[in-house]
Amino acid sequence: AIEVGQRLRGEHVVDVLNRLVRQRGAPRYLFADNGSEFTGRLVDLWAYHHGVRIDFSRPGKPTDNAYIETFNGSLRDECYTRLAQSLAGADPAAAVGWVVRVTPGPKQDQALSSVVQQWAYQDPSAAADYVLRLPEDDTRGSLEQQVAQAWGQSDPVAATTWAAGLANDQPPYPLAGAVGSWAAVDPEEAAAYVAALPAGDLQDAAAQNVVNTW
Repeated sequence: AIEVGQRLRGEHVVDVLNRLVRQRGAPRYLFADNGSEFTGRLVDLWAYHHGVRIDFSRPGKPTDNAYIETFNGSLRDECYTRLAQSLAGADPAAAVGWVVRVTPGPKQDQALSSVVQQWAYQDPSAAADYVLRLPEDDTRGSLEQQVAQAWGQSDPVAATTWAAGLANDQPPYPLAGAVGSWAAVDPEEAAAYVAALPAGDLQDAAAQNVVNTW
C-alpha cells in the first residue's frame, strides 16, 4: 500500500496495516526503518496483537531493506518528473523554479531537462534565454541541445541561428540538433547549410542528423 501524507504518525501506520489485514490477512514479518512512526508503542502493540514480528533496519543502513528503498526512490523520481511536466504545461518558468528549489542532486537534471524541453516548445526564446544564464557545464550543454531541437520544430532558421551563436562545440552539438529539426521542414535548405559548415565533427554530426531526418 502507498499512503501519502505529511508527518505520518503511528496511528496512520496502524490504520493502513488494519486495512491490509482485512484485504490479505496479517503478515508474518514487517520490515521497517527506524522512523518514529514505526518504532512507537502503537505499532508495537499492533504487531503483538497480530503475532507479527517487526524487523528494523540498522540505523544508517538502508541496504537492509534495499527493495523498498529502491522502490521509494524510483517512485519519488517519477512523481517529481510528472509533477514538473504538469506545472510546465501551465507555467514553464515557474516549473523550472520549482524544480531547482525542490528536486535534489542528480535527480534535478532529469526533471529540469523535461521541463526545459516543454518550455522550449511553448516559448523557445524564453527557454533559450534561461539556458544561457546557466553555468557552462554538461547540464547546460544537454539543455542547449534540447532547446535547439524543440525550437527547430517551430522556427528552424531561428533555432539554427541561435545554436550557431553558442560557444558549445562539444557533443551533443546543439547546432546539429537544430539542423536536424530544420531537415524535417526543408531538407534541401538544411543540407545546403550543412555543406557550408567547416569540415569536422560538428559538420559530420549535423550531416548525420539531416540524413536521418531526410
